Amino acid sequence: MKLRLAAVLGVSLLSMNGWAWGPATHAYIASCVTESENYSVLFGSMLPDCTGIILDNATEKSQFNHMTHFEPERLATSAMATGFKTHNGSWGGDYYAHLYYTTGAPDIWSTIKYRQLSTEFGITMQNAEDVIEMCVDIQVRLLKGPSWGTLITAAANASGAAHEQAMVDAYAAELAARVSGLSVAEAEQDIRNAVQGFKMITATFGQQLQGSATEIRTAVLPLLATYLGCTTTVAGTYYDRGMEITADFQTELDRACAEIKLLMPGAV
Repeated sequence: MKLRLAAVLGVSLLSMNGWAWGPATHAYIASCVTESENYSVLFGSMLPDCTGIILDNATEKSQFNHMTHFEPERLATSAMATGFKTHNGSWGGDYYAHLYYTTGAPDIWSTIKYRQLSTEFGITMQNAEDVIEMCVDIQVRLLKGPSWGTLITAAANASGAAHEQAMVDAYAAELAARVSGLSVAEAEQDIRNAVQGFKMITATFGQQLQGSATEIRTAVLPLLATYLGCTTTVAGTYYDRGMEITADFQTELDRACAEIKLLMPGAV
């Protein structure tokens, strides 16, 4: 049980820290863009956030995170790489979540929702973003049903040596070149550890999503409270309001998917 809770905490924190949509949302976007539920595509769509597994070298983590979110073209062509590309921060899923960072950018659905929650509760836009993105992840699960959690777990469990090697081939040498004192061998091992760790916590996250809405809320609130530094009661007010104001999420996600799809004509 402790391992299970630690894994859920891990994937929840990976979904925060300003890293935009969570695993369930990225899988939704990839499934819409590719018109499939291919395991490699779905796992690939979540995988750019595996950089959160690297905890002992902030520079390495930052450089790796930049590459996975802005340099997906380094990956050799594959189903996993196609899903991975839908996640990117330049024009993919993360772009739509983070547009409010861009000076002069128009207010889109995500920006409006972040500001609404921030204003209502007097919390920072960053914290409001974290709450809204967690809520959207749960909204996707409520829309798709418990089977969406089953699918996420299956996609993670189906990932293996080929995905791991693809990530090493794409990023290890360049990561070592960008981080002083990091050897290629060390970068390779860190990437393998990141992929393996992310696979484990994503599979467990999918299992958690197979529960009822009440069970999910019960599991989420202590994690959200810990992350935001508030009581579970306060976290519950943020979460419940976030769920209320994100009830119309599908229209926005489908709009973003349509725009991403135009930029990936070979993705289907």
